[in-house]
Amino acid sequence: MLGQKACDSVGFLCHTHFTIVGHVLYLCSNITSCLLEEPVEINEVGKEKDTKIISLNGRMDAISAPDFEEKMGQWLNEGETSFIIDLVELGYISSAGLRSILVIAKELKSKDGKLMCAAPRDEVEKIFKISGFSSMIPTYESVQAALEHI
Repeated sequence: MLGQKACDSVGFLCHTHFTIVGHVLYLCSNITSCLLEEPVEINEVGKEKDTKIISLNGRMDAISAPDFEEKMGQWLNEGETSFIIDLVELGYISSAGLRSILVIAKELKSKDGKLMCAAPRDEVEKIFKISGFSSMIPTYESVQAALEHI
């Protein structure tokens, strides 16, 4: 855990590109792809069953998480109270990204709203499970599966 937190604070290592054995950090040879991943891009996909569907592309970390919070805040101020976040194109999420989603979920809960996540990549799903995040935010294998739970 200490190694993961140290790497998160650097802000550019993807959890799938390193392993900690004892006190030694081993990096894989594919780390360049992680470094090249774009900051999070937030896209409005559409609306079904009074639920706004958005997609996140790239990586959500301490640098890009505030953009997510700002955009979600705008939609909340416009009266939106139900969201599905499609994570199929999100390559990485840091603890700052998880925190941003939790901040929005808390705000939605205070407004009797709903937030669900859908289709996380294996890397993101592992982070959700390790952090306990998947027990706090409903996460489904697809946007369609999430819509069926509304």
